[in-house]
Amino acid sequence: MGFSYNPAVRSIGVRSGVERATLVRRTYALVFASIVVTMLGAGFAVTQPRLITAVWQHPFITFLCTLLPLWMAMRNHRTFPQNLGFTFLFTFVEGIWIAPLLVFYERLQPGVLGQAGLLTLTTFGVLSLYAVLSRRDFSAWGGFVFGGLLVFDTWRIVRSGTYGEDDYVPAAVQIYLDLLNIFLAVLQLLTGGNRRN
Repeated sequence: MGFSYNPAVRSIGVRSGVERATLVRRTYALVFASIVVTMLGAGFAVTQPRLITAVWQHPFITFLCTLLPLWMAMRNHRTFPQNLGFTFLFTFVEGIWIAPLLVFYERLQPGVLGQAGLLTLTTFGVLSLYAVLSRRDFSAWGGFVFGGLLVFDTWRIVRSGTYGEDDYVPAAVQIYLDLLNIFLAVLQLLTGGNRRN
């Protein structure tokens, strides 16, 4: 269900503590705003019975519709405000794409979305703090499951110098996708591994 995007960022990495702080602040502000936009997209889809039925019947087509704004966001990742507009369009459509799955799981087990959200937020906090506070090199963690990817991507933002000060859009998309994948994995675990048929 989930996917990861590994941008080929062609920039000079962050050189100073001020640049790093700016990158981290912009990245995580965009991540949290994107989560809100995803929730708005899912909420919008739930209020549109025809839309949610179409997404349920054709999830692959909807997934393909998420790729165009993602591609545009990455292509224009340093062009403000287009970079934010395309990122928010991507996350809104992502919310529409996962809405049928959220409805299915909530009907299957009422309250599970809140539990999964809380567990995801807790996991995000713990793993991000670990990546930030640890002096370890997490470059080898890129091939692990979603928790490992979150640690790896956080390490890349904070310590590795992979991203420049203005590369907050690709950095935010990585963290956003890690969070979305963790949320969907936790949701599946909480509901006993049930999948949509």
